[in-house]
Amino acid sequence: MIDTLTKFFESYPQSFLDTNGPFRGGISPELMDRMLEFRDRQLHVLSYAQHYRIDQETVQMLTDLAYGTKPAGREEIYREAQFPFRALLVECPDPTGEGSYVALTTVVDDCMYTQRMILTANGIVPSLLVLKSSGLKGELIFTPTYEAALLGPKHPDGEAALKSEREVCSHFVAVVATMCSMLKYKGMIETEDVQAISRPERRRAEKAGKPLPDTLVTRVRLGSRLH
Repeated sequence: MIDTLTKFFESYPQSFLDTNGPFRGGISPELMDRMLEFRDRQLHVLSYAQHYRIDQETVQMLTDLAYGTKPAGREEIYREAQFPFRALLVECPDPTGEGSYVALTTVVDDCMYTQRMILTANGIVPSLLVLKSSGLKGELIFTPTYEAALLGPKHPDGEAALKSEREVCSHFVAVVATMCSMLKYKGMIETEDVQAISRPERRRAEKAGKPLPDTLVTRVRLGSRLH
């Protein structure tokens, strides 16, 4: 997953521009500079992010726990969550079975910066915004991808698209913060380092002369106390 996103951003913004144009008036030099800066930040964060993969049952449990808690309790969970790494790439299955939702979350000066991306068979849908949050308070930061998308024929559907992405980011914040809080308690959730790519898929790639990287991902699932 990290390798896939890294390859995408290594060719960004061209990888986005080639599939979302033409753009009215073209992409200004100023916007292009911001897109290149965004690419560099994404690649930097991906270089040290830890990949967590959460199954649907665990996502649902973490969601129920977060949103079933009163606001004051949820505020405490969010503020006291101890992140095991500076950046987390959290992968959750799309309930429709068409791909995966991915959240890239970093913590800087007690604030979480969360963005969502979608991986499907047709490619990667990059983030339009980043949700900066501290406790229950949040602020939206638009990415240069959003600015460029507004100029193209596939431009986002205004407030509806932003509302949907904002809700997904808020959901990820709840899941990630609750997961990090529960890691402190034995038997609540369990983690295990496993191969990111299945053995049959790696074997097929080797036979085709295109060996895949031996990458690990941390699998997260319900612990013995919750079964």
